[in-house]
Amino acid sequence: MTLQTVKDIKHLKALAGNANRPDFYILLNGGCLSGKQINWDGKTFHIENEIDGSEQILSEKELFDPGLTLIGKAIRKGLLKYHRCEED
Repeated sequence: MTLQTVKDIKHLKALAGNANRPDFYILLNGGCLSGKQINWDGKTFHIENEIDGSEQILSEKELFDPGLTLIGKAIRKGLLKYHRCEED
């Protein structure tokens, strides 16, 4: 599986707003991955955290609030990755 890096928020919106959305992952310490399903509806991000099945609906501003999610921090550090199954 080859992971690509989400470059910025505009790139995430383009990927997550597409009907053929990829799988998203945050690269954690030690090389572990935290899986996410992320959908952008044009106003908010709908996120499913695969580790526990929890769901969040967040604005772009909230996406960068580390008290709510690590996605914004991961984008800034180049640690938000994505993979499309058909790329294998």
